[in-house]
Amino acid sequence: MHRLVVPFVALVALVALVAVVSLAAPAAAKSQSVPVKLTADGCPKLITVKPGSVTFKVTNDGADNVSEFEVMKGSKILGEVENIAPGLSRSFTMKLKAGDYVTYCPGGDTREKGVLTVAAVAKPTTTTTAG
Repeated sequence: MHRLVVPFVALVALVALVAVVSLAAPAAAKSQSVPVKLTADGCPKLITVKPGSVTFKVTNDGADNVSEFEVMKGSKILGEVENIAPGLSRSFTMKLKAGDYVTYCPGGDTREKGVLTVAAVAKPTTTTTAG
């Protein structure tokens, strides 16, 4: 009987270990990295990402009048980075569900607000053309 118990316990332990590792794997998913360039115009017009963890790497490209980047849903700020002087960069990470959000860059000459689209098939992109 003892000969059967040891292999059985080892098998149960192996199955439990595989189950724990497979449950933990999605939590260890890598964050998407999205470059965001602040200019005197303001926010990028459009940013598209996939749902999940997103790291916004925000760089101030010489804009004296724009020094922050916010992600909003309605009037609620979900994530932001402030006090980015010209030539400096800062980043922040947040978890986003599918949907449309607003980006806000106070002080932008032509575009204080942009669109952030979170879609299941999106490839991380930013568009900075005027419009």
